[in-house]
Amino acid sequence: MSRRLVVVVAVAGSTFGCGGPTTSPAKQRRLESGALARVGEGRILAETVGRIASVQDLDVEAARDLAIRDALFATAAREELPERQVEAVETRVWARALLREFVVSSREGPITEEELGRATETYWTYFARPKGYRTLHAVMLAPEDAPPQTHAAARERIERVREAWEPIVKRLQGTKAPTYADGTVFRWNPKTMTEPITVELEEAAKAAVGTMGLKVQQLPPVTARGYIIDHDQSQSALDVHFSKAASELEGRGDMSRVVQSSSGWHVIVLLETTPARLVGEAERKEALRGFIYRVRAQDRVEALLEERRKDVKVTSNHAALLQLVDVDGEG
Repeated sequence: MSRRLVVVVAVAGSTFGCGGPTTSPAKQRRLESGALARVGEGRILAETVGRIASVQDLDVEAARDLAIRDALFATAAREELPERQVEAVETRVWARALLREFVVSSREGPITEEELGRATETYWTYFARPKGYRTLHAVMLAPEDAPPQTHAAARERIERVREAWEPIVKRLQGTKAPTYADGTVFRWNPKTMTEPITVELEEAAKAAVGTMGLKVQQLPPVTARGYIIDHDQSQSALDVHFSKAASELEGRGDMSRVVQSSSGWHVIVLLETTPARLVGEAERKEALRGFIYRVRAQDRVEALLEERRKDVKVTSNHAALLQLVDVDGEG
C-alpha cells in the first residue's frame, strides 16, 4: 500500500499522533451527533461501534479502534485499487449488509397464525402428523393402460398370492410390532426395519405365481390420504387407492382385499399403526421460530428481487446467499 496516503483522523475526546495534541484546524472540527470518530470525510458512528463491541465482546474503545482501522484500510484501498475493483467489493459488502439486515429485521413482530400454519405444514411429519399405516404388500405389475386380459391375469395371480399368505399372516395377529425410535420409523430405511416374516411371505408369493411381474416389499408409514410419513420425503405419496385400503386395516396381521392402483394389483398386510401427533402451539412456535424467521427474510429478498428484475438481471439464488449471513443467536 502506498505510503503517500495521508488521512485526517478525528476522535471524540482525544487526538491521534506522535507529537501529542495538534492545532491543525482539520483535526479540531467538531464531530456530528452520533459520531465517535471521523476518517477523512467518513464518520465512525456510535451505533457501528456498539455493534462491533457487542458481536466481538469488546469494550467501546477497542471496538472504536477496530472501526477506525477498517476505515483507514478502506480509504487506502479506494485510492490505490482500480475503481472497478473497488466498486465490485463495495457492492458485495452492501449486498451482504442488506441480506443481514433482512435476517435481523425478520425477528421483529410476533409470529402470526398464518406463519405458524405454513411452517407446520412444511414440517408436518414432526409436528402435525395423522395416524399412519406401516405395511407390507405384494403387487402384480399392470399399468392402467394395459389390455383387459393383462389386468385379468394380474388380478388372478395376486388372488393366489393372497391365498398363500393367509396362514402365514395369521401368526402376526395378536403380536406386537418391533419397537423402533421415531427417528427410525419416520426416516424410512427398510434395512433397519426388516420384519423376519417378510422373507417367508416373499418365498410363498414366488412359489404361488413365480417372479414375473411380482414385487414384495415393506413400505414406510402412510396416511389414509396417501402421504408418506417420512421426515426426509414429506412431499412423497402413494396411490390413494392403495393408502385407503391400508387405512381400513385395523390390527397387526390384517390383510386387505385385492386392490388396484395405478401400478397394478395389490394385497396389503398391516404391520403396525403409528399414532397421530399434534404438538401444542407454544411448543411449535418455539421449535419453528428459526424457520419462520428465515422464510420472512427470503420473502423480503424475493420481493426486492422481483422489483429489481423489471430493469436488471438479478440472481434468483437468494436462498444460498442467505446461508452466507451469520447472525448471532439465530434460531
